[in-house]
Amino acid sequence: MQRAKLFCDSYDLNVELRLCLVEVMVNRIQALVDFMHTEADQGNQAFIENINDGHHLAYLSDLAYLKENETVIAKTLVADV
Repeated sequence: MQRAKLFCDSYDLNVELRLCLVEVMVNRIQALVDFMHTEADQGNQAFIENINDGHHLAYLSDLAYLKENETVIAKTLVADV
């Protein structure tokens, strides 16, 4: 969370942008997972192998973490702003 706070501080993001950061991250990661599955379903061998090797599982774990900790992350991101 401190790295995300440093990112927000470095770009001088306002409170509104900080509070939507987790939602944006969730949307982007979900889009990536969806893309991986779409490509695999269309026969893209590289993505088939990625799915078979479980590469998408790390992203799904990230999604779960972000969703479960959204409130704590948001509080951290807006602290001292």
